[in-house]
Amino acid sequence: MMGILSMLLVLLFLPMPSYAQEVEDVRVNQIQMKGTHNSYHVLRPFHPYRILPIWMGESFLPWDYEHDDMATQLGQHGVRSIELDIHYRKGKFPVYHIYGLDDGSNCEDLEVCLSEIRDWSDENPDHHVLMLYIEPKDRDDPKDLALRRFVADHFDELEAVIMDSLGADKVYTPQQFRGEYDSLLDRVAAEGWPTVDETRGMVMVVWNDPDEDRDHYLEYGDDIPSNLVMFLRSTREEIFEGEHYNYDGVFTSIDDAKEEEDQANLLIEMGFIVRTSADDRGLKGDQARKGDRSLADAALKSGAQIVTTDIPNKHEDFEYWLDIPDGRPSRCNPVNAPDGCISELIELWVPDEPEEEPVEKMYWDEEL
Repeated sequence: MMGILSMLLVLLFLPMPSYAQEVEDVRVNQIQMKGTHNSYHVLRPFHPYRILPIWMGESFLPWDYEHDDMATQLGQHGVRSIELDIHYRKGKFPVYHIYGLDDGSNCEDLEVCLSEIRDWSDENPDHHVLMLYIEPKDRDDPKDLALRRFVADHFDELEAVIMDSLGADKVYTPQQFRGEYDSLLDRVAAEGWPTVDETRGMVMVVWNDPDEDRDHYLEYGDDIPSNLVMFLRSTREEIFEGEHYNYDGVFTSIDDAKEEEDQANLLIEMGFIVRTSADDRGLKGDQARKGDRSLADAALKSGAQIVTTDIPNKHEDFEYWLDIPDGRPSRCNPVNAPDGCISELIELWVPDEPEEEPVEKMYWDEEL
């Protein structure tokens, strides 16, 4: 209640004829948002961690967490970055982690997941841009490898699902980002990222694979990144070695903000959007069990624009969960936000009321 009252008091004393008047100079890379890791993830009824001996089940610790459905994450928990792992099955893109071991999901396939995001966005059109990471998991999946079912063979279908499910009017593409410049990186160097207002109500989709499937996707686009629907991600090693120009990647990541804060600061100064994690090992990690906030605090302090978590909302059994300090739900970036940036005006967000309905779960046990 106090959070809502505080926001209303701030707004009462601010001249605000429109969003644009107050945030026209705040760019997408100058805010900090909360994301969820494997946003689809729910546990199997008999999860390996809970049925195997401790010495074996320990290796499945990072999988011991669950997320609410997409609308709940966006509307109640203030999540603004979603991550979906995909596979390929007969014209569909199932969303789950590893077949037979960790294949629980809160949405059946990519079309369903994206439709839920679109529906929420339609009902909340003033949200700031959402960052959607799509990651192929087929090369980590023994069954996909055995049957040689690869997402990379179906990029035309994948792009069609993205555009049809989200709606072409909601997808902010690399071509829109590039504009009149020769490349995305040229646009960032000359003009910076688009503003929060220019991208309001939209989604940027990132192909979250820096390995061989990134090369396959680039080849699909005739080696021109702006021909693609999804943005490519460059590794920080490629950036520091000057090898990121081939991919025109304006998104990157760091692994550990406690150890790599200087790298994060440099990448942000160079104009990249940086993604990092606030916690690991699900509900059995030190963050949840011990209330250890050191990694989360370092991630937030680093200025990484996207800070991901397995625990985006208060959990009855633990003291730890991730929130963006003073976020509504996101905030002005602590490292590179312009003077005069007001977090409350990045998005006028009031959390949805909690619903009692349980999350619908499905498992990819059946052969498709």
